[in-house]
Formats: sequence, structure tokens, C-alpha cells
Amino acid sequence: MSGATTGSATGSAPAEPLLRDTIETLAAIERPSNSEGERQAAEWIAAKLADLGADARVEEELSFSSFARPMAALSALGVAAGLAAAKRKRGLAAVVGVAAAA
Repeated sequence: MSGATTGSATGSAPAEPLLRDTIETLAAIERPSNSEGERQAAEWIAAKLADLGADARVEEELSFSSFARPMAALSALGVAAGLAAAKRKRGLAAVVGVAAAA
């Protein structure tokens, strides 16, 4: 068993204050998906990693606060493709199906 998991003299004890500070800081930030809190937490983590010498930065990506809208749109496209196929409009069904898959 390694010293890091047992708390032996390998240096795990000094890590406890850093871990405690990290958990307490991040736990205090309300951070639902796609929120200002999520950005604050990411920037805090990036700053801590940079302090430790890592090349860390926060990258912005397209995201949704909920997957409900994109999933509903994909589901609707799937239903439309199914209905088109049921009405023997296979070309339309294929186009709509490919759009839903893309």
C-alpha cells in the first residue's frame, strides 16, 4: 500500500490542508451547468493549477443549461423521420434521420 493512502511519512499529511481548502472553496460555489458559478469554479481551478506550474486556462464552449431542449429537438426529428417512413416517403425519412443523427 502506498504512503499517500495511509498517511505515512511520505508527504501525504501536508496535502490535507490543500485538499481541504480546495473542497471547501469549490463546495461553497453554486455551480449548475452553464452558470456563472461554474465559470468561477473553473477559473479558480485554473489559477491554482497555474500557481503549481501547469499551463491551465478556461476555454469557452457552446453549452446548454439543460439538455431538455436539444434532446426534445432530436426526438422531434426522430418522430418526423418515423412518420415520413410510415407514409412511404423514404427519401424524406432518410434526410430527416440523417439531420437528427448529425
